[in-house]
Amino acid sequence: GEYFSYNSYVNWFSSSLALERVTTADGSSPTEVARELNSLLLQLDKLPKIYTPSSISISIEKDTVDFSVSKPVKRVTVNEEEVEIGEDGEVVFSPDGAGDYIIRAYDDSGAYDERIVTVHFEETVMYVVKEVGTYQRGDRVIIGDFRELTFLVNGEWIDRDYFSRVAPDIEPPVITGDKVQKVSIGDTKYLELSVSDNSTVTLIEIVSPDLTVTTLAVNSVSAEIRTEVQGTGEYTVNAYDHDGNKAMSTFSLEAESRSFWVCRDHESLGFGQEVKVTEEGESCYFVSDYGWLEKEYLSGNPVSTADPVISGEPVQHAVSGTERILSFTVSDDVNVKEVVVSGKTYPVNEREKEMHIMVSEYGEHLVIANDVEGNSARALFTLSAPPENETEGGKIWYWLIPIVIILPLILFLAAKSSRKKTRKIRL
Repeated sequence: GEYFSYNSYVNWFSSSLALERVTTADGSSPTEVARELNSLLLQLDKLPKIYTPSSISISIEKDTVDFSVSKPVKRVTVNEEEVEIGEDGEVVFSPDGAGDYIIRAYDDSGAYDERIVTVHFEETVMYVVKEVGTYQRGDRVIIGDFRELTFLVNGEWIDRDYFSRVAPDIEPPVITGDKVQKVSIGDTKYLELSVSDNSTVTLIEIVSPDLTVTTLAVNSVSAEIRTEVQGTGEYTVNAYDHDGNKAMSTFSLEAESRSFWVCRDHESLGFGQEVKVTEEGESCYFVSDYGWLEKEYLSGNPVSTADPVISGEPVQHAVSGTERILSFTVSDDVNVKEVVVSGKTYPVNEREKEMHIMVSEYGEHLVIANDVEGNSARALFTLSAPPENETEGGKIWYWLIPIVIILPLILFLAAKSSRKKTRKIRL
């Protein structure tokens, strides 16, 4: 006769015999005493029964609903989906968020008990750990409901992975250093700065003026950075910590203008010309009144241009009395502008040229070579008449040439005449 159960108002009740022995979950005694009907009480243990309150709260931490059923129950469904019955008739299921759930407990005969349980979700404060939609990392939000993979935030269902109960670290690294740093054009240049963070600085990006990006691994709470760079101008530094927070700072590398010298002709710039360089890039200099120029055309030291070179036989002989030609070669490390022979100017505009100049008389001739840089050289050549033996030899050849041509012709005619006479004798 010691029976206890719920009534339709979800209150504990018991038989009078069990009143002193039965307590509720909070330690109190049943609020009602059941009327003792022997026939009904004897059958109480044979009926399917669900023991659960009509309203249950869940939260992020506890997102399951627990209840129990009587011994005759063999099958339990929640919203028509079967759930497992544990030991001593304990049943646990995971609701898909807040709402009403219909619970049925069946015995072997198909009879069942039914309860409608309203599940309430306790609103929970969470933090955004990854930017999503209009929410920024570190934003505090209220979770109003949940599903298996999503949370309800201000009426919008968002993936669970974007939220955490623990507030994320949103403090970016700190970048310090002189905003303007002095360097020398043409020399090795360094960018110097310091980084620190409340957790760990993992990576530094250095963006040069030409947008080239250099990355440096750090993996330290703080670090002193001194890294070689290729030119002057504004550099952007990005620092990232372990949590993905980013800090940005800019630094300017400035240099005083410096003189350079052109070591190779290029467009309007001539060899040896002094120019002013005001900026430096990775492979170029910025030349005042000109623009960007590749470094290979400039030298940090003055470039001296040598005098032209005039080469040739100092004493020469004319080929004949009518051809008085003076021969020599001029060369230079820049273009030879012109050559002056005995006061007469001949344009050159080449670095090397072999020259043959017709002169009017024998004797000494002064040759002057001028280059485009204003350097000049002088040389003295003597042109003599052809030697006498060469003249006499030439006259002999004048007589020998007709003889060499005519003699074979005479011999040929004589032979022909002889053959004709022989034929007449035979006839």
